[in-house]
Amino acid sequence: LATQLYLPTSSSFHHFITMPPSFYSSACPVFAVAWLGNRAKGTDAPAHVLYSGGGGSTKSGVKNQIVVANVKQSETEGGAPTFNEISTVETGERICSTFHVDAVRENNKAQLAAMGMGDMFMIYGITSKYELIPVSSG
Repeated sequence: LATQLYLPTSSSFHHFITMPPSFYSSACPVFAVAWLGNRAKGTDAPAHVLYSGGGGSTKSGVKNQIVVANVKQSETEGGAPTFNEISTVETGERICSTFHVDAVRENNKAQLAAMGMGDMFMIYGITSKYELIPVSSG
């Protein structure tokens, strides 16, 4: 049984990719996750995902972090997709439990993401190479 994931494209059309059900491992408990950017129809470029999590303020040794990773469909029929972390930002004692990503990336500029961390939030830019860059804090 395959799971179909809806991925928006850069045009007004939408398409589905079919992947077998898969779980991906993270070095920390995951609290929030979202798809990033657009994939053009017919491309084999990987999809990208943003997730955050960690051990919270406890001294468990599990780092609080925000991660961008890519998910690429297997080249073999029925094979599991690959998952690779691209960019990681450690958030110290603050855990990012929620975020919102700007859905529009114009002219290859950075997307913006607001990251909620308890009673504070930070704004990060996500570059066209999917690197996380702090923009400001509030």
